[in-house]
Amino acid sequence: MKVKSWSNVLLFSAALASGGLLALPVTAFAMCGHGGEHGCRGATATDALTADDMERGRQRAAQECARCHGADGNASEATIPSLAGQKSAYLLTQLQNFRADRRHNRLMTPVAQALAEQDAAPLAAYFSVQTLKLRPGSGASAPGLVEAGRALYEEGDASRHLPACSHCHDTGPGHGPRERFPLLGGQPAAYVVSQLKQFQARERQAMPPMMTRIAARLDENDMQAVAAFIAARPQR
Repeated sequence: MKVKSWSNVLLFSAALASGGLLALPVTAFAMCGHGGEHGCRGATATDALTADDMERGRQRAAQECARCHGADGNASEATIPSLAGQKSAYLLTQLQNFRADRRHNRLMTPVAQALAEQDAAPLAAYFSVQTLKLRPGSGASAPGLVEAGRALYEEGDASRHLPACSHCHDTGPGHGPRERFPLLGGQPAAYVVSQLKQFQARERQAMPPMMTRIAARLDENDMQAVAAFIAARPQR
């Protein structure tokens, strides 16, 4: 069965998480190289995902990713993102961006470039069905800071042309599946701030460039506040 869109990869991951469709082959996609940070306008088919592919994804996670991101996708360092429960489409896109040097990191770029093409989709699918664990102390920020972050995240600030983060980064009722954009809940505050600063400085390029424009309107207090709220918030 060929995948018509990224949603099929996510449906496959959900089926695996519930214990079904373990032998169902699904054609995954590699990104084409024209879409920048969040995806591309075309895609090419790679290997079909099977239960054996998922096991290969687990093995590659243990071999290549566990030291920084944890074998189950739960990172222990505050500056490193957790991958557990993240959308497989987003993870696969970022692997392709690191591989093509559209997104650069001195550690991730060589890892992605060394990763075999056929291992990228199984790796992304494996992490997508893991469970994100909130870090101890993730809700320890001052209540006022977290509330300010909640307001920005859930409501935005029309006076500064800041849309609500939840519009793109939530998948709950009223938001719909935004497959190109990452889930943010539970990510460490230090990592979130670092990425916002990279967008602000144009060190991390977004395509479409909405995050670059949004980050340019945030000050240090905004970043700290929204990051504190995200860190204390369950993934959803």
